[in-house]
Amino acid sequence: MSIATASNQGSVTATPMRIMVVDDSVVIRGLTARWLEEAGHKVVATCNNGRVAVDQIARAKPEIVLLDIEMPEMDGITALPLLLAKCPGVSVVVVSTLTQRNAQTSLKCLSLGAVDYLAKPESHRGVSTSVTFRHDLMIKIEGLAARHRDGVDAAMTPAMSAGMAAGMSASGAGARPIAAPGARTFRVERGAPGAAAGPSGRQFLRAPPAGGAGTSASARPGPAGHVPTAAPSYARAPAAPSRAAPTLRPVASNTPKRVLVVGASTGGPRAVGEFLTGLGPQLRHLPVLVVQHMPPVFTAVFAEHLGAQTGLPAAEAQDGEALQPGRIYVAPGGRHMGLRRNGGSGIALRLDDGAPVNFCKPAVDVLFFDAATIFGAQVLSVVLTGMGSDGTHGARAIGEAGGAVIVQDEATSTVWGMPGSIAKAGLAHEILPLRDMAGAARRYLGGSR
Repeated sequence: MSIATASNQGSVTATPMRIMVVDDSVVIRGLTARWLEEAGHKVVATCNNGRVAVDQIARAKPEIVLLDIEMPEMDGITALPLLLAKCPGVSVVVVSTLTQRNAQTSLKCLSLGAVDYLAKPESHRGVSTSVTFRHDLMIKIEGLAARHRDGVDAAMTPAMSAGMAAGMSASGAGARPIAAPGARTFRVERGAPGAAAGPSGRQFLRAPPAGGAGTSASARPGPAGHVPTAAPSYARAPAAPSRAAPTLRPVASNTPKRVLVVGASTGGPRAVGEFLTGLGPQLRHLPVLVVQHMPPVFTAVFAEHLGAQTGLPAAEAQDGEALQPGRIYVAPGGRHMGLRRNGGSGIALRLDDGAPVNFCKPAVDVLFFDAATIFGAQVLSVVLTGMGSDGTHGARAIGEAGGAVIVQDEATSTVWGMPGSIAKAGLAHEILPLRDMAGAARRYLGGSR
């Protein structure tokens, strides 16, 4: 994810949270507490190890805990279940440096009940000087606020969109077209909104400039190079969420599906594993492609975990690798994963090191658009819990191509951002609790419902 400028870091959030900071470093505790308070949150406790946090959590009553993994006396993985037992409903974000051992421990924490993870620089100086770490911290806090506050759009709050927009501008990316299947072009412009044209001619957000200008999901496509002038939907104040049931999209084709594409973010590692495990032997008959919003190192470990859970070969995708049934391909952190034709009827994986899409890299939309272009009505797409709206435009393309779109419901999602965005747009064929999604997927894979 791109960095945010300092001017946006101290903006007051619309949804203040009660937060506990647990880290053995006095420098990191102090910096993190200051950043959170500058953003309008209330830091109810700072603790130098897990034991102190366990002793204080019932009294402090935090809504969110930032929990370091490596601490003396009691580390994060030991403290986690004790914290959850003493304060049911609290959202725990594990914080660790980007090492393989810490990635393993972080994923273990997610299986034990943590809702998200945050990668931090290895040195204290790195933490104090990294606007990326500060930016990512604030974005995660804003996304999790939807778990605890009513009246907030989980897909994108004003603070999230402002920080992200500033971050994209700060990255200073120049115009860079990237070739993609189906004669599509992804373009990022300095100082102007970037958009990518999907198979239907629709546009999805690539990277807005400072100030939040960008292309909304409903923007009407124009000539090549044309930039819509309408204000983007994510820059407007969120309306109160509708309690009306979302409209389901009619199924356009009864064609059996022969490729499964999955997108997820916050809360996704546990949900993806549960969903795929539920599919059982059917996984052996089709390729499975997973985009989970994760940093590098974490995605390789995540793939190993999926392999252990499902009993299938699972690994980070390799550019040019032939697509094969019975294998799970995970988009590597920091690179987009797509598909391309590989001569004749062969299909190969395509890795893209371009700019973020929907503020994400890897992005679900990149994979979904490619899947719609190449497989059409034979695609089954599944979107699980996650922050933001990544996957919405790709889901539209898959539906228009005759493929199927299943999304997780709000009650079982950690954050109903990604699946909620698709559901609210009327693009989902089914909206289901996590426990029922594998059963529904099996019906689509057999070509009957």
